[in-house]
Amino acid sequence: MLNATVNGYTGEVKLEVVPPVVQPILPDFEVVRIDETKDCHGFEKYGIKKVYGVYLYDKNCETRCCSFQKDHYLRFVDFAYETIDYLTEEQGEKAYDFLMTANRETEDGFYMAVSAVERIAEEDRHEMNIFSDKERLEASENRDDYDDLFNATMEHYLGNPIW
Repeated sequence: MLNATVNGYTGEVKLEVVPPVVQPILPDFEVVRIDETKDCHGFEKYGIKKVYGVYLYDKNCETRCCSFQKDHYLRFVDFAYETIDYLTEEQGEKAYDFLMTANRETEDGFYMAVSAVERIAEEDRHEMNIFSDKERLEASENRDDYDDLFNATMEHYLGNPIW
């Protein structure tokens, strides 16, 4: 109890500590397409004019990796490319195989500043929330479930590519 005067009234006031309501942060997956043409070499002979890396990340998962700014970890999922002319199925397979073997670095992904990710054009972004809120809530509470959800989302994209 505390003695206080409020608006001319003096008396005892009972103070209660109310714990804050903590809302769980659900995974919010998105794939982004990043132009990697300048980093790839030798693709022209396969009829390719632009090369893109496709990456998956969680918009609600931010970290600080060797910097003061917030970063997202973008995990490599696949390559996408634009061709000069129409490619036959065989030519397309050769081009894709070339990209996967000749231009894939050993790292699975990289960190990118949140502000840089947010500047990626809308046509190069796509929501990937394929699970229910209940499944996403469970994944937010358990790291193994989160990893399973992330990997399942990657597999879903590979079976249903957007670009």
